[in-house]
Amino acid sequence: MLIDSGPRQDHGETVLEHLDERGIDHLDHFVATHYDADHIGGHADIINELGSDGIDMVHGPPPVGGTPPDTKTMGRFRDSLMERNIKSTKIGEGDEFNIGDSSINVLNPSRSIENTDRNENSVVLQATYEDQSILLTGDIEGEAETQLFEQYSDQLGTVTAVKAAHHGAYNGTKATTLDGTNPTSIVLSSSLTNGYRRENEYNAHPHDETLKRVHDHEGDINTYWTPYHGTTSLIIEDGELQIEPSRSQQALSEVDVAALKYYGRDNDLDQEGLAEIEEITSEDLPEETPNWVDEVSLATKQPAIDPEKLEELAELEAERSDLKQEKYRLEGDREQRLERKAALEQKSENSQGLTDRLTAAVGSLWGAETDGDGTTQEDTTSDHRSAESASTEQEGHDRPSTDPDTPTSETDGDSEDGDNADQEENIDATIAAYERRNAELRADVTELTEQVEGLTAEIDTLEQELDFPGLLDRVTAAIGSEAGDSQQTEIRRERLSDTVSSPEITDTEAAEDTAATEQEHAESTWDTLTQAQQTDHTSDQTRSDSTHRDQDPSTDPSDDRGFSL
Repeated sequence: MLIDSGPRQDHGETVLEHLDERGIDHLDHFVATHYDADHIGGHADIINELGSDGIDMVHGPPPVGGTPPDTKTMGRFRDSLMERNIKSTKIGEGDEFNIGDSSINVLNPSRSIENTDRNENSVVLQATYEDQSILLTGDIEGEAETQLFEQYSDQLGTVTAVKAAHHGAYNGTKATTLDGTNPTSIVLSSSLTNGYRRENEYNAHPHDETLKRVHDHEGDINTYWTPYHGTTSLIIEDGELQIEPSRSQQALSEVDVAALKYYGRDNDLDQEGLAEIEEITSEDLPEETPNWVDEVSLATKQPAIDPEKLEELAELEAERSDLKQEKYRLEGDREQRLERKAALEQKSENSQGLTDRLTAAVGSLWGAETDGDGTTQEDTTSDHRSAESASTEQEGHDRPSTDPDTPTSETDGDSEDGDNADQEENIDATIAAYERRNAELRADVTELTEQVEGLTAEIDTLEQELDFPGLLDRVTAAIGSEAGDSQQTEIRRERLSDTVSSPEITDTEAAEDTAATEQEHAESTWDTLTQAQQTDHTSDQTRSDSTHRDQDPSTDPSDDRGFSL
């Protein structure tokens, strides 16, 4: 399930890159929490990229006032749905989705709210897996947030992580939300340079009021802010919630986030510059900074780590990403080749049946039972291929994936605070985990490469066997072995080729031919072989039989030759 797609200026590129890194090319559900441009800006581009084959269902809230907003972004979204023939369904309070073992409950928009503001009618989702739960709040604020905790207080008490409402706006993520969920982590999604300022030029999303409420909350809350941490992934694995920022920074306090916001905006930093900050003191902050931010602790939360180890870790992360992409590609290649091989084997089975019938016809015409050249070898080859196919599927195709996104020790190394020795020990453990996992991925890639190469060779062999002249050679060999005359045999071969080289035999749909079509081929072949026998005058008996049939049309050739299909 994909929820929202970012601002229109990005054209969905950031989201598409993230999906590609994760090896995701299909969405069961694509949700728009509401129709503001900063939430559906990439919808049209993602729909156009994945198409109707890559997206099962698109969802959004009922449009406030009965119609969606008349904006260019909404127009592009609507046009992409029409062009790709995808329907958008409306969702609201009480709807539920099950994705694997996860449950997704829709808590808003609520029928009990009469407010027509788009933010108040945002889709709110609670995602639950095992004993962990995440609350995705959209842009709700005010009445919708109050009603949410009045109605679902018990259910929301299980939440362990919250995405701050409305990018951390002052009128969202109230104290009741923090008290009702008591989360261990909160994620603030906004840009450093956004223009939603309050009383001074520095106080933009996330607003000081929201950060102060987090600060005043009794429990400690790990805080993640996207301009500093980058793309932040919340992963539930083995009953535990793991939070993975793309910039591999530690969780901060709400005080540190406020200090970074004021310092970054005061010094005109971009997000890359912000992420490089290692120390801020109260003297570095502008005078507009709230007094409670003087407790800034950023300088003491990140002990020094050997730069060479950080560089080694970055290289291992990059290698893992490349190996995973190669593994995903090879798995796709293997699937395609297995399907191709199965189709060719079915075609080979049908072609062998026709070969056997034609060979039997030739043998009967010369008064001898002929098995055809290579028939026994073909049967053995077919059996060998079947056994080999079963082995391939058991060893590769049906093998469950063992590719977790993150080594077990990786998150442990990022989550612990402590002195330099602890940090060094943690990063050493993380490096060791990456090296172990990368070695496993390299082995997977090697094995998949061998399987793909083996399947490619099998497909080439099958295609060569199914080449039509090979079928004619077998029948011609049967003719030649009985007639003993190479010149006459070639004449028969040419005539047989004219008769049986029809689209039904060589077409890729031969596997679907019916018994009636095979009968028609056999009868046509019989007539041609009979004509060739009459022309060549291979024996007095042949001429006698041919004359007998011409004189008595009621006589069935099978009565004379013992041949019938």
